[in-house]
Amino acid sequence: KKILHKSTGERFPEYKAPEIIDDSKLKENQEKYEKKREQNKMNKTIAFNQKRNEFKTKVLNNKKGITLKNDFLLEKYIRRTYKGDSNYLKREINYAQVEFSSPKYSFREKTDFVPDVALVLGSGLGNYAENIKIETEISYSDIPGFPVSTVPGHAGKFIFGYLDNVKVVCMKGRVHFYEGYNISDVVLPARLMKMLGAKILFLTNAAGGLGEGFKAGDLMLITDHVSIFAPNPLIGPNVDELGPRFADMSEVYNKDLQDVIRKTAKDNGIDLKEGVYCQLTGPSFESPAEIRLLGKLGVSAVGMSTVNEAIAANHMGMRICGVSCISNLAAGISDQHLCHEEVQEAADKAAPLFTKLVTESIKNFKI
Repeated sequence: KKILHKSTGERFPEYKAPEIIDDSKLKENQEKYEKKREQNKMNKTIAFNQKRNEFKTKVLNNKKGITLKNDFLLEKYIRRTYKGDSNYLKREINYAQVEFSSPKYSFREKTDFVPDVALVLGSGLGNYAENIKIETEISYSDIPGFPVSTVPGHAGKFIFGYLDNVKVVCMKGRVHFYEGYNISDVVLPARLMKMLGAKILFLTNAAGGLGEGFKAGDLMLITDHVSIFAPNPLIGPNVDELGPRFADMSEVYNKDLQDVIRKTAKDNGIDLKEGVYCQLTGPSFESPAEIRLLGKLGVSAVGMSTVNEAIAANHMGMRICGVSCISNLAAGISDQHLCHEEVQEAADKAAPLFTKLVTESIKNFKI
């Protein structure tokens, strides 16, 4: 019997049962899909390896135009394309090896100086270069893609030269995590100085004091640190050529170097405190409640740098030492409000003794 549509008067189309697809056809379609997916994955792998090898070849050949920015773009490409891939870790390690090659070769275009001691100049040591027989200076901004310090009092350049017969490289101004840089950028200068030949890393900083009897202008030998409040620079794929996956932190600050600094202070009549340093992220100063917490953890001085660099350098096998200039008493210990200008002023007043201690200690180091 014909069934007509009420409004159009047309006949409804005849019902047709759906085609039944047998199991063999379903299996065939599934195999085609899997084969196509594997082919796409293989094509991506080939494309990636080609990009990586081309980039690495250009870096090693030291051609112009290769900058850290390219490394970061390459990393983004890796993360976007290979997230979750089983070979992702291996590719990230290859990326990291390329990353460290770029600034090293940029340096070797400008100087062949091989330092023995690397010195990071914190607040209060801005004029330290006057003590060095300078061979060459390289501004951070002259190194393609290199992080540049934006903090007042941090000039932002490497100084290569001699303290007596000791070959040194100084970072005049460091970069900080609170400036918005990735933590790998913050420790890149320390890693680079190691790759250029430095065996010892001498870290200095201006810090807030909370140790018993501390006052503004004191100098404190760093004997250990607390790093649980700052990002760890070793997070992520490990580069075995730089150091072990799980770095030992039992003795970050070399005991022999500490003994040299103690003896130097005693010989020069310098009152040297000792204690544990803690790095917080900043840029805000600590609250009184945070200072009370740090005091319960055994912390003697607190700042916004140093620990990241110490961890990275220790990971690479450098011998490390550090001295803090207590530029102010931490929040809640005194009634005075804190500001960067006063911190810088206090550090500048302590500079002559600070400079004396650092200089004479480096001269007495056994390289």
